[in-house]
Amino acid sequence: NSINILFSLSSKLLNTINSINIDLFDINGQKVRNVSKQKVNDGLFKEIISRKSKRGSILPQGQYILKIHSKSYSNEKLILFVN
Repeated sequence: NSINILFSLSSKLLNTINSINIDLFDINGQKVRNVSKQKVNDGLFKEIISRKSKRGSILPQGQYILKIHSKSYSNEKLILFVN
């Protein structure tokens, strides 16, 4: 019950940020939990996103928004949890 994500950031962007946050939101925009906060090293990131809420309960199937952001960067991706 998890999703593996892999993403990279451009070298131009890497020069402007120190860390990156990854947050999970429900489709209504309510924050479900913080997935990760990482220091920026080489620009390659790999995360395993579980279906658990911050309280530890399993999230229902459906669409969620994964927000990858820092002070000067923001990107959102739609993900789908299915049973």
